[in-house]
Amino acid sequence: MFEIPAAVEWMASLLSAFCIVALCATGFARRPARRRPARMAIVLLLAAAVLFRNSWWTVEVGMALTLAATASFIFRSYFKVRSALLESVAGAVAFGITAAALGRFPWVFIPLATLVFVWWITGGVARNRRRRLRHEAKKARLDALRVPSVDVPPTSDAAAAEAMSTVAAMLADPRLPAPARESADALFWRCEETLSHLSAGGLTGRETFEVEQIRDDFAPNAIRTYLALPAHTARTRPLDAGRTGEDLLMEQLTLLHGAVNEVMASASATRDDQMLSHYRFVRDRFTAQDSDLRL
Repeated sequence: MFEIPAAVEWMASLLSAFCIVALCATGFARRPARRRPARMAIVLLLAAAVLFRNSWWTVEVGMALTLAATASFIFRSYFKVRSALLESVAGAVAFGITAAALGRFPWVFIPLATLVFVWWITGGVARNRRRRLRHEAKKARLDALRVPSVDVPPTSDAAAAEAMSTVAAMLADPRLPAPARESADALFWRCEETLSHLSAGGLTGRETFEVEQIRDDFAPNAIRTYLALPAHTARTRPLDAGRTGEDLLMEQLTLLHGAVNEVMASASATRDDQMLSHYRFVRDRFTAQDSDLRL
């Protein structure tokens, strides 16, 4: 039987050590491009375990690392980590099969099956479906903010589109607190709804200008000034009467939302009055004619 020189065995062990370091560094990354070294490391570790007698230990380390990577991905949103999760599971299975072929116990299958079982009984399928729906709804809202209103004059389209693109970027900023993001999102949607209502009713004067100012100027500047604060103190350091930067931002968004609601209520009242006036006109005019005809 062909004997592999000790120097070659030693080099194989050294290469395996480097592969393990690469697997530790990139095996837990979500992006496929960053996981390329991990995939190569898995292939090399499997080859070393099969070809070199003293490299059996690589399958033990490989099973542990790929199992840990699987555990870190399996309870996340599947549509975001699908490729990373499938690669981790495939690596764990490959190391387990190789261990069995080398006469070692493929223990990785027990915790791997346990992870899948726990994920299943805790509602993993439904949870991933809900997360995907929420992600798609959020993406649709952000995409909608980038689209200028068709009812705005052409001279305002470019400015509105640019403002909405900036707003979408600020809303996606991780430094923005979740309550503020939800409030701002609702405010911009309310602005779009109000502008559409004003345009449909032919009310394109002061009310439209005020809502556009809130959408394109006041609200974005409120968010922008908050994001300019130091991230580590924006939510903790009092700025005014014990209120933090986050508190002041939420108060501004609430005030702006109230202003848009007032414009909407005023426009609705105007259209109600128009409807009522037209109804009275038709009633008075044609009721009188019917009475004359009967006489």
